[in-house]
Amino acid sequence: MTQGPMWRRYLRFFGPDSRADLEEEFRFHLDMRRDRLAREGLSEEQARAEAARRFGDITGFREECERIDAHMTRATHRGERMGRLGQDLRFAGRQLRRSPVVTLAVMLVLGLGIGASAAIYALLDAILLRPLPAVTKPAELVSLTSANISYQMWQDFQPEAAGKAEVAGFATRNLAVGADDRTEMVPTIVATGNYFSVLGTSAFLGRLLGPGDDVPGVTPSAVLSHRYWRARLGADSAIIGRALQVNGFPVTVVGVAQPRFRGSQLTTAPDLWLTANGWLPIAGPSYRGQSFDRRGWTWLQVVARLEAGTSLDNLQALLTRSVENQVATYPNNVPPTEVRLQPATLASAGRDGRGAVVGFMGVLAGTVGLVLLLSAANVANLLLARAAERRREIAVRTALGAGRGRLAGQFLTESLVLAVGGGVIGLLVAPLMLGVLRRWTFPGGISLGALGLTLDWRLVLVALGLAVVTGVLFGLAPAMQAGRQDPAAALYGARSGTGRDRRRLQAVLLAGQVAISLTLLIAAGLFGRSLRRGLGADLGFNAEPLAVASVNLSLSRYNFAQATVYYEQTLERVRALPGVTDAAWMLASPLTADSDAESFQLVGDPPPPKGERRPTVEINVVTPSYWRMLGLPITRGRGFEETDDASTGHVTVVNETFVNRYSRGRDPVGLRMTIADDTVEIVGVSRDMAYHSIREEPRPYAYFPAKQFMPLVGLSSMVLMTRSSGNPESILPSVRAGLAGVDPRVPITGPSALSSLLDEVLLPERLGVLLVGVCSVLAAIVAAVGIGAAVAYAVGRHRRDLALCIALGAEPPRALRDVLAPTLLHMGVGLFIGLLGGAALGRVLSGVLYGLSGVEPGTLAVVTLGVAVLALVATTVPARKALRLDPMTELRSD
Repeated sequence: MTQGPMWRRYLRFFGPDSRADLEEEFRFHLDMRRDRLAREGLSEEQARAEAARRFGDITGFREECERIDAHMTRATHRGERMGRLGQDLRFAGRQLRRSPVVTLAVMLVLGLGIGASAAIYALLDAILLRPLPAVTKPAELVSLTSANISYQMWQDFQPEAAGKAEVAGFATRNLAVGADDRTEMVPTIVATGNYFSVLGTSAFLGRLLGPGDDVPGVTPSAVLSHRYWRARLGADSAIIGRALQVNGFPVTVVGVAQPRFRGSQLTTAPDLWLTANGWLPIAGPSYRGQSFDRRGWTWLQVVARLEAGTSLDNLQALLTRSVENQVATYPNNVPPTEVRLQPATLASAGRDGRGAVVGFMGVLAGTVGLVLLLSAANVANLLLARAAERRREIAVRTALGAGRGRLAGQFLTESLVLAVGGGVIGLLVAPLMLGVLRRWTFPGGISLGALGLTLDWRLVLVALGLAVVTGVLFGLAPAMQAGRQDPAAALYGARSGTGRDRRRLQAVLLAGQVAISLTLLIAAGLFGRSLRRGLGADLGFNAEPLAVASVNLSLSRYNFAQATVYYEQTLERVRALPGVTDAAWMLASPLTADSDAESFQLVGDPPPPKGERRPTVEINVVTPSYWRMLGLPITRGRGFEETDDASTGHVTVVNETFVNRYSRGRDPVGLRMTIADDTVEIVGVSRDMAYHSIREEPRPYAYFPAKQFMPLVGLSSMVLMTRSSGNPESILPSVRAGLAGVDPRVPITGPSALSSLLDEVLLPERLGVLLVGVCSVLAAIVAAVGIGAAVAYAVGRHRRDLALCIALGAEPPRALRDVLAPTLLHMGVGLFIGLLGGAALGRVLSGVLYGLSGVEPGTLAVVTLGVAVLALVATTVPARKALRLDPMTELRSD
């Protein structure tokens, strides 16, 4: 029988080898029972078997005891971990409170970086990751990106695609919608009847349009966007079943779309949806005579949903065969069309816009990510410096038994506290940045304000995740360094390999921060210089006092005679408004992409060689006051007069580029040319100007009087330009009221200051100044804090050397300069690398930004001087602290 003190067994049960203790306890009880049964007369074997039988289910008892032991062990470890975490958090709080200014500065820098990164993630999510909100399974949608198709071609697709995909067509149009006695132009999606079912969305109110709404002769029905329903109709639920005036016709509202639904494109934020057959009868005079039976009228874009088992390649091959069959069957009606499909999530930015959007998002994300990385590197540098100052504390803790993991955990806890504080600030910064970004329009025409960017739970998780990852990143280096420190060397002030490794790491971090911040500041300077040159560019006219508004008389069913009267009445009314000095009508406003071009032939010139086309000239139809209002001089001949009407010979005014390119040394005034089946006489030459953009090359341009050539362009949209005696913003309400007073049924777009169009022309420069400028300032702040930390570390590491030199008679400034020489050298290396990066960046941006021809020495010099001054200022506080060092006190403390 095994004997032993009972208390030892029970104490050992909770020891480190609980399984062995449990087995010993089982053997003790079995042996006692076996011995008792043996004394009662049973044999050894019988006693052992009977003892096991009476004891019960040993396996079950063993498993239950092991489960209890594991639970108690986990609870003990959990309690120990939570206790250690609480200690680390309290200790970290005390350490951070010792330098509150630095702590708050670090949290603020991290918060700005994290907030900016979270805002950029929201953009990335809305534009690239989830560009089709309120759409069911967007991964199943594909778009035809190579060409448009006709309505008849779409109908022919249906039986061939049956069972493999559901194909819908749509197009974007601007229609005049009258609500509450006010008519305005509204972006509209005209679609086939299966459009909503293909996209897989549901109605917020009422119902959506279906195939029954897309049949010839149907009463037009419409679905409203949630935004338009709330903003213009006051979220009136009684609107369902009522009629709105669309292009002057009643259209019944049958439903309201989901709040975030915008269709399959980012570049269009529609407020109205109509079916194709509901739209055509009310489309206006421009579409009079059109028929969906015309296979050559290719106006529909295509979106399709793949059925299970059908791939994009399969559908592309199927549609290609369908197009080839239609071309072969109707060679004179169906143009050869290439079929190229793309996932709808990729095509949502438009056929030509995704590359620009992805590129711009890449630059934006890279810049913000760089700032966040700099923030992490800066705090790592700061914590390394603080670890150096605490080397004796760490040595004492190590000598008393603290392990590497315990020390590393303490430093990681401090860094995580800083990061979480930065994350909280980031959650406050992100909505503010989103509010700023909502005012901008990205490349490709994507209005950020229409994307519904909000702070949701995913954005919160991203901000907190960035905080944790950043905390681990910048806390890892000091944690590893602290664990590798030799306590004896630290206690006796000896140099160590760990110290050398730390100094090398800090040198790399410091030089990198200075270099990257300098490069970003140079980029911001280049964007700013380009913007300044763009704003000061010679447009050929002064845009500051001008304002523009546009109307489309065709949507109000005007004829040419009525339109002429309308234009004359509006000019008379608007010119009489207070603050308005002049006004003119024109087909195309300056600084827009709107233009028409016509081929022409100068009378007397030989026709072009066979196989070559006649030259083309961009045209504009204007009223006589056009040049007077713009202040654009007529360099030869005359401009238009009120007598240039349908009863006189047709005339034109051309620009100087037209004369230089086509007159061949002849006097242009008096030359005649044929254009648009008409013969006109050149009566004047106008100075060149910026027609579409400040970046454009000079182009031939011709003007025609509105009274003679309105039939040339049809009753399309016309622009009213006004000149004010002061700020054009002040006259905008009265101009709109003046236009509405002539005919409230006419839809009006604007008015707005013409300078806002210049802002759009200079969009890359403005975005660059705002975004890169903010990020570069953040980077400069980060670098300044990092420089201060590096100087503080250098001074702290050499306090004893400084005290000894001063005690032996050295001047404090000289001794400090010797101590800071390596740090200043690292800063100089960073400045040199940043200069090289800025020079390279200047060459890259010279092909993108206006007015830049390459490296800008002035910008490089000014920004470098600014960073150098900032670096010197950042060294002031720790340097002054070192100069106040008492050598005797420092040496006695050693």
